[in-house]
Amino acid sequence: MGITPMQKQANPTGWLAHFIINWQKLTKDRLVLNTVSGYKIEFITEPCKLKIPNQSQLKQHQQELVSQEITELISKGAISELQTTPEPGNGFFSTLFLVPKKDGGQRLVINLKRLNFLECPPLQDGGNSHPQKPTQERGLSFENRFER
Repeated sequence: MGITPMQKQANPTGWLAHFIINWQKLTKDRLVLNTVSGYKIEFITEPCKLKIPNQSQLKQHQQELVSQEITELISKGAISELQTTPEPGNGFFSTLFLVPKKDGGQRLVINLKRLNFLECPPLQDGGNSHPQKPTQERGLSFENRFER
């Protein structure tokens, strides 16, 4: 069984999907193959907040950091900007907040507290190794009210 090498790419988002040929050589398990090719969070019922939550109050320098982080995540392909604003009640809306990093910086966090009943693997840079299916953009949303 030969494994096909992958050239290093600049954008790591969804990089596991580039290995699908190798995964198909290792397993026939549809769950594994579907997860590698594009993970879709499965909800029994679609999570819904009835209104878009108020954004946390942030200091000016924190607002700038949030905007920079969002711009960086968009450029990496970890998140995408919706072209239209979803109606309240049509999707799961979250707030954003910052937590301190060991190096003294700040990390942007999407508040998914209402989804904490789900088991979730630790994620870095938005969990880029598992590509998210585009149909989920209605499912998990946040609103950036700060300028980018």
